[in-house]
Amino acid sequence: MSIEEKHIQSKKMSSYELRNTGLFESNDLLTNPKYKRELYAIFGIGCLIGAIIFLIVYGYRILDVQYVNWIYSNPDSDLFQAQMGFDYFRNSDWGWPIGYYMNFGYPFGTSIVFTDSLPLFAIVSKSFGAVLPESFQYLGIWGLLCCCLQGGLSSIILRRYTSKRLLILLIIPIFVVLPVLTYRMFSHCSLSAHWLILAAIFIYVYRDSIPKLKSRVIFWSVLCALCVTIHAYFIVMIGVMLVGFLIDDFMHFKNIKRILLIGGAAVLSTIAVFWLVGGFFPTTRAIGGLGLFSMNLNALFNRIFLPNNIFNIMQPLPTAYPEQYEGLNYLGLGGIIMLVFWLFFKTKDTILFFKAKKRPSNCNIRKHIPVIFVCVILTVLALSPIITFYDKTLFSYMDFPLVQRILGSFRATGRFFWPVFYLILIYLFAFLVKRVSRQKWITILLVACTVIQLFDLSAYLNEKSKLTQNEYNYQTTFVSTFWEEVPSTFEHIEVLYNADHLILNELALYSLQHGMTMNTGYFSRANYSAINERIEKIKSDLFLQKNWDEDSLYIMGHGEHGLPLLTNTEMIELQIDGFYVVFAKGSMDLDDYKNNIIQYIPDEPKQADFILSAEKSYKVDMEHASFKLSDIQVSKEYKAGSSFELNFNFTNTSQQVYPSKLYFDNPAGISYHWYDENDHIVIFDYPRVYFTKNVMENDTIPIDMTIEVPSVEPGKYKLMIDIVQENIAWLSDISTSKYVYEIDIF
Repeated sequence: MSIEEKHIQSKKMSSYELRNTGLFESNDLLTNPKYKRELYAIFGIGCLIGAIIFLIVYGYRILDVQYVNWIYSNPDSDLFQAQMGFDYFRNSDWGWPIGYYMNFGYPFGTSIVFTDSLPLFAIVSKSFGAVLPESFQYLGIWGLLCCCLQGGLSSIILRRYTSKRLLILLIIPIFVVLPVLTYRMFSHCSLSAHWLILAAIFIYVYRDSIPKLKSRVIFWSVLCALCVTIHAYFIVMIGVMLVGFLIDDFMHFKNIKRILLIGGAAVLSTIAVFWLVGGFFPTTRAIGGLGLFSMNLNALFNRIFLPNNIFNIMQPLPTAYPEQYEGLNYLGLGGIIMLVFWLFFKTKDTILFFKAKKRPSNCNIRKHIPVIFVCVILTVLALSPIITFYDKTLFSYMDFPLVQRILGSFRATGRFFWPVFYLILIYLFAFLVKRVSRQKWITILLVACTVIQLFDLSAYLNEKSKLTQNEYNYQTTFVSTFWEEVPSTFEHIEVLYNADHLILNELALYSLQHGMTMNTGYFSRANYSAINERIEKIKSDLFLQKNWDEDSLYIMGHGEHGLPLLTNTEMIELQIDGFYVVFAKGSMDLDDYKNNIIQYIPDEPKQADFILSAEKSYKVDMEHASFKLSDIQVSKEYKAGSSFELNFNFTNTSQQVYPSKLYFDNPAGISYHWYDENDHIVIFDYPRVYFTKNVMENDTIPIDMTIEVPSVEPGKYKLMIDIVQENIAWLSDISTSKYVYEIDIF
């Protein structure tokens, strides 16, 4: 007799034992053909309930694979990023690994993993790209699939704890509309795959029905592989659940080889598939935020950002950080009521226990070690590394290097509580259906919980509905006819400044729609060190060595310049729709854009020579610096707390150069100080007026500045006009300014 057969034989139970099996224990129910057929039926009904709820909340329009406006209407969303990542991937040549593509983040490229574009769906869709419509999206179908599997898997898990199908069907809506799921739906779409967690729970609660080593290897290998083709955060959760499963396997079979085979196969399948979809593409770690995106200890009862119901029951609770929305694990009012009933019955049982002095049944902790292990590990991870309760920080272990290394790539640790969340909800259901023996009362209780849950979340579900069912038309930022001419002239867009993700998404969509490449983008992870190093080299080539790529359109900034003034006399810059674009002269006909041309090239040879030769940290020798102010008029008296305009001409009377903020790290500028009549400082530091050009020897430039009169007691005071080079020195530190004016302040 094999190990598996001995295990099955030892697990055969009477009908009484089946009814009284402890929570999360298992048995070989799946070996019963009648039971298996019933599970198929319940799974199908659960899927149907999930689909109906999906259609009620999100509508049917988004199931149209050609309808992409609802996605591309909001460049500020993660949904936008996911769809655009897929479209770039689809329009690229096949790479190796197959999830790699070069036209986004050019020339380094990126992976479909790091645009949150559901690698599994993206790769399959690209394989059939030749027969798919030009506009194609699978995110709507993905959402429907997640709701169906959420309902179906929840149903068959709950069937493990009751034979009353009605009770199961009554509670399924709670599982489908849970905030922990609906918040991710069409927000972080790939994180909507909570059915992966339910699949792992299913394997555990029915584990004695699949004792064979081969079956367990296949189950876990496939599940772990699915995780990395959907979202990497799931592999951490499922990985911890796998360890719990292996602990249980060892407790039953006492065979270390089984553990190594199941765990080893799962690890190998994970690594192989993750490599295949491009998951090992070089990237930097998550940028900051570790600890801020953790779970608060009040998470089960905190609706955080969810809108209130009409009776304002369960108000949002304070959190230590606004980013703790990632730790959203709100049970909902229906779930909280189940928890209250559990607490009531447990308290009652405890009182009876102490009165009767009897050992309670099913209190064998050892058999629950695997579940306890999973709950403890994932809860610690979710709370890490800054433990908070309400708006208070209890303690932190952020400073440990090991914590940074382990959690640095997973800053949104609050998500790791999801499996524990589902185990709690399943436990509450299983406990109540077992504890409330009369079907009438448990039916009323579950109906009430479901109705109250839907009522509690109705306002939020209505908000989600508007996101997908409203009509959308994408409004592009690129309205000038200039952008229509760009694709016929240039092949690449090079963004040379630190643009925010909204601008990056708009530029990326434009380059995508016109078959151009783009050097950067909004990625969940990317090799930003290589990207930024290349950007700095391009800047150096453009502004110092006068090299450029005639096939590239350079984006210098949006709204205001992100780079110093251009000194390359072979380039031209335009301001178009708020963007500052640079390209080689002669590339385009500029007759229609003469008013958009910005003159950056210094006319004086000395200016250009100084810009190209001086260090970015150029330092003025204040001991040999001097200046002259002309055409300046200062009144004899001003009111305390008032301000006045001062206009004059500034002349550099020394051989020093006063550097401009547009070129140098430590710019020079004009400011002023107030002293009392005894030369004691009243207020020293005021805003500067920086020079808009490098002020060379004998250069004269106009200055307009606002002088703020201090709020002081009436009397005689002195106003001094002074020069400063930021982070270096004031001229008055070296020599006394001759531009000091005595003023009566009243």
